[in-house]
Amino acid sequence: MSNLDVTRQFRLFYEAVEQIRQAAFHITPNHSGEFEKEEYLVNGEISPSPIDNLFNSLITALEERGKDFSTKGGDYGSRLFERVIYVFAAFADDMMLKSKWVGRDEWIRAPLEVKLFGSQSAGEEIFDDIDDGLSKYEFGRRDLARIYLLALNMGFEGRFKGKASAGIITNYKSRLFELINDRTASKSQAQKSFLGSVYQYNQTGGAPEMMSYLRPWLLTIGAITLVYLLGAHFIWINMISVLNDQVISTIEQLSS
Repeated sequence: MSNLDVTRQFRLFYEAVEQIRQAAFHITPNHSGEFEKEEYLVNGEISPSPIDNLFNSLITALEERGKDFSTKGGDYGSRLFERVIYVFAAFADDMMLKSKWVGRDEWIRAPLEVKLFGSQSAGEEIFDDIDDGLSKYEFGRRDLARIYLLALNMGFEGRFKGKASAGIITNYKSRLFELINDRTASKSQAQKSFLGSVYQYNQTGGAPEMMSYLRPWLLTIGAITLVYLLGAHFIWINMISVLNDQVISTIEQLSS
């Protein structure tokens, strides 16, 4: 039986991408003129290849997820990851190009997808797959649809980048929801991120928000803990009172 949770795997990869994306903002060009080739600074220190380091960090993150897919999902996970890694790479490229930073133009010329697969068509392919109902992927289609939906919910735009595409992408999300659940999604359901069993991240990369279904459990646990602490407190006060009476009695006996 597979222990693979593709939602958790996406969340872990998303966290790695976000950390790497934030690291990119600390890279600045070196304008000292001391070097013949272009050099960069990272937090003020000379670094000859910080953009390569970002690529390597993403590749390491992909390798870690590949190991998890294999160890937790066995043959199923390994086969599924053959497609998931392509979606992950496309998602990472999309995220790295969302904001302006010193290496953005270099990344556009040679994105992660090109380095790993020699192609630059994921922005088209992913939406073509959804148009076809992921018919090419009979094996693991539902889990793959989850990965696609998570990518869209966390900001992947592909061929719709820079266009008034919110309505179009929402429609794609609804199609994926239907593939996963065998029923039509309401707009609110299609927009959900579904990132793991404990935390749900918003689309701006903000602070994690606790999933609503956990709140009643946590409130119950909190109430039980409070009752326990209050009970323990009253028992302690009673014990101190008894001990105090014993001490006073002993002092009176010694004084007589």
